Amino acid sequence: MVEVDSEVKLPLMPPGDLIPVAEIYAPSDWNCRGKINAAEIVPFAQKLQHEGLLQAIVIMPFNDPARPQYKWRAVAGFRRLMAARVNKWPVIACNIRTDLTEEKARAINLKENLDRKDLNKLQEAHGIKHFVEAGWTQEMIASELDQPKGWVGVRQAILKLEPEIQEVIAAGLLTDEQIMKISRLPGKTARFEAVKGIKEAKERGESTAAFFKKSVKRNPIARKRRTPAEILEMNGHLYDMLGPSLATRFGAWCAGEITDFDLLREIRKATRESGREYVPPDGYEHLRFE
Repeated sequence: MVEVDSEVKLPLMPPGDLIPVAEIYAPSDWNCRGKINAAEIVPFAQKLQHEGLLQAIVIMPFNDPARPQYKWRAVAGFRRLMAARVNKWPVIACNIRTDLTEEKARAINLKENLDRKDLNKLQEAHGIKHFVEAGWTQEMIASELDQPKGWVGVRQAILKLEPEIQEVIAAGLLTDEQIMKISRLPGKTARFEAVKGIKEAKERGESTAAFFKKSVKRNPIARKRRTPAEILEMNGHLYDMLGPSLATRFGAWCAGEITDFDLLREIRKATRESGREYVPPDGYEHLRFE
């Protein structure tokens, strides 16, 4: 708690600890919303100045020798905190959480924005990126965020798409079904052509179904040498169902998408995690992975 100068006029504050705004670190690259435009926050700041702050922000302890001026890091309520700065409030009501892991803090940040439906699909995808990189399965992410597994799968697919396609997704021009179909197309050119065709068809008010191949019944017991396109398609299905794994990396290697070094590094990692010593195959003894 801090004492506030009696001459400072603060709006109505909800229950919570009054923490100096200047002591709260709010990195935009940590927030799932990304950078918040200060100009866009002005109307919201004016509203809070007149109506008061209805909900305290969530913060956690922060200790970084490179940023000694900050004692706390924002977890949820980045827009409210920026509005407080625009209004030049000396303090803001906070709920202090000292029990949060990095993952739990990120989950709170993302869930608050999901509940308010403030995010576009690309922002949601960036919101789960940390969990994906940490090795969480689709089931774990879905459970943590109270979202369907399919919702997580679509956002994982977005993370793998080209930046140009991600921009189209952020603009709200592609449905979840279209995103999944585009992500399974073999090759950047095919994906770009599909997105371009969908955008043009929507502008003309036409159906977009023609930009994806119709399902063809296949022989599930045929044995044959697989083409790179077939490998990538099955690898995409494996990724959608099970998430990233050594199996999907092997599929990418078979299709020529990653190098021998990339695959061997993943095998070495999995071998060490299982408690065994890694021995590279013949001809690769010279590799250095560190």
